[in-house]
Amino acid sequence: MARWGVSDDGCITITTQVQFDQLRAYLVKQPTAKIPGIDIEYYGTVDVR
Repeated sequence: MARWGVSDDGCITITTQVQFDQLRAYLVKQPTAKIPGIDIEYYGTVDVR
């Protein structure tokens, strides 16, 4: 587990450009937040179940 209880040892496989475009479109519509301790913004997290 990484900091904040989030696993950083996995990945998401997106197999088509359409899937990538859909995920990206969804994420960039979300409000941004700052990563604690550094000045980098992110759009959200992906919860894989």
